[in-house]
Amino acid sequence: MESAGYVYCGFERNPHIRRREYRDWTGLSAWANQFEFTDPKTGVLVELHTAFFETKRTYSEDLSALKAVIEEFISANVEDTETGYRFLALEDRALLLGLHAGLKRSPGEKSFTLRHLTDLRALIDAGLDWEKLKRRALRFGVSHHLVFFLRLSEAIISPCAPRGYIESLESGLTPSVLRLIRLHLHCMKTIDSYDTIAVFRYNLAVPFVFNGTHRARARSLLVLPVLLPSPYELAMIYGLPRRSRLVFFFYLLEPFRAAYRLTRKVARMLGMV
Repeated sequence: MESAGYVYCGFERNPHIRRREYRDWTGLSAWANQFEFTDPKTGVLVELHTAFFETKRTYSEDLSALKAVIEEFISANVEDTETGYRFLALEDRALLLGLHAGLKRSPGEKSFTLRHLTDLRALIDAGLDWEKLKRRALRFGVSHHLVFFLRLSEAIISPCAPRGYIESLESGLTPSVLRLIRLHLHCMKTIDSYDTIAVFRYNLAVPFVFNGTHRARARSLLVLPVLLPSPYELAMIYGLPRRSRLVFFFYLLEPFRAAYRLTRKVARMLGMV
């Protein structure tokens, strides 16, 4: 990509990349599956994906069973008659949209939600086979993500699945999983507003309900994420470069900022009385 003139911008765009991993292609390829470049002439963003899922560090949910059947996704690909290119089957693309919404962009970030739901509508218009989608979701153990994705569509746009379809998927899920899906939906107040407490509760429960690693369970028990913003969020609040080490000094100001926000909230409440 670089030899063709593209400029690597993944370090600025991907908060999971550590400082020591910048342009360390070997280190990044051990866990990352996405590399982002821009065309210096047009500014167009190009994402190079090397795998379906990141393999380490990111997810609290155990995806080993899904990774074991990736070859089935590949073998089910279809050829586009107009271009001659091969693409994943419509049903597998719908599954991956649900996984992306449920795993990577949730529960505290929904910047891709509308795009995912728009893409789902395009797959439906192209002839999505709902029964085949259900069979593959059950076979690959990701029906809970499909339920979440379809319920999200109901909440934001409108119902898109056939009548009774979501309920038939839910009938095969345990009560604890169904409660977690409802909590997941409650994390988002609006398309760009999130419930911090619900997000924390969701992140706390996921590795225990979905058989996460011991490391993921220990990480979920930390209370700091609900009390303090991440370094990246703090850098944005104070206008600092994304990975500036100065950001850690600004944590000393958080008690004052919290008091200021509380004062403003109380003042607004009193003004409404």
